[in-house]
Amino acid sequence: MAHPLGHFKTITKHRHKVIRNCFKAGIFWQGLRHDLSKYSPTEFIPGAKFYLGTRSPNEKEREVYGYSMAWMHHKGRNKHHYEYWTDINLKTKKVEPVEMPKRYLAEMETLNAISPIDGRYRRQAEKLADYFSEAALIKYRVKVEVEYFIALCRLPLPQLNDVDPNTFETMRNIYRNFSLEDAKEVKEIEKTTNHDVKAVEYFLKRHFDALGLSKHKEFIHFGLTSQDINNTSVPMSLKDCHNEVLLPMLKEVTDILASKAEEWRQIPMLAHTHGQPASPTLLGKEMQVFVYRLRNNSRLSHNYRIWHNLFFMAFGANNFVSA
Repeated sequence: MAHPLGHFKTITKHRHKVIRNCFKAGIFWQGLRHDLSKYSPTEFIPGAKFYLGTRSPNEKEREVYGYSMAWMHHKGRNKHHYEYWTDINLKTKKVEPVEMPKRYLAEMETLNAISPIDGRYRRQAEKLADYFSEAALIKYRVKVEVEYFIALCRLPLPQLNDVDPNTFETMRNIYRNFSLEDAKEVKEIEKTTNHDVKAVEYFLKRHFDALGLSKHKEFIHFGLTSQDINNTSVPMSLKDCHNEVLLPMLKEVTDILASKAEEWRQIPMLAHTHGQPASPTLLGKEMQVFVYRLRNNSRLSHNYRIWHNLFFMAFGANNFVSA
């Protein structure tokens, strides 16, 4: 029995939720266009026919026909699905995935969103998602927890004397190989804990179980508060972005200006002061002023230290020492 009203309510509720998230991320046009194909006859009729209310009607359609025509129609028209981004590899002659643009990934994954710059300026700012999105913050929290546990082992904390140092690199692979799926897992845990940092702790305990470290997993987050993790994670992301994105970009701009200064060193121009014509000068020389300033500021920024605090909130260092 078909349930057109139930199906209509379900797809519309989902669409409105995605629109709200897209507006928060600044990708307004993508939000307004999201899943419009679900209202086409090719998708809506099977959706209403196989509507269950507890699982996707596409699954029921597959059970009946062996495939879902609605899904094949949908994935070929909606770029926020990774299945859309497949093509024939000319070397292997096989259908393989191609890189999915991050602006479409952000349409479904608000964990990758930074702010409204994810909209108009997404292409220019997409590198920042690796440092300042929620998924990135979760990854840095995982990194801090892992490195802190390793530090406890190296003290050594008596209860961790028997942790094999050869496992340290395996522990580090938890954050080195951290994926969007891992971030989703943490968010799923958070639905139970109702606490973002505690969710990271439970996520790591699962991995420690898999590594055969169940005996020691209770020393994850030992003597720390949530703000100890946050006050280390955020400065770490700032430092990494500064060194890996901002400084290389600044050098690139400076090198371009230096090249132009050399190219234009013999071009005369009239300088101005207070908007009035003043002394004659050379265009290359004036460009070189900015090159000098940028290089000087770049050297200064290399020595800039970003501070962080451990044992900052709640019980302070007493919590760790007494423990």
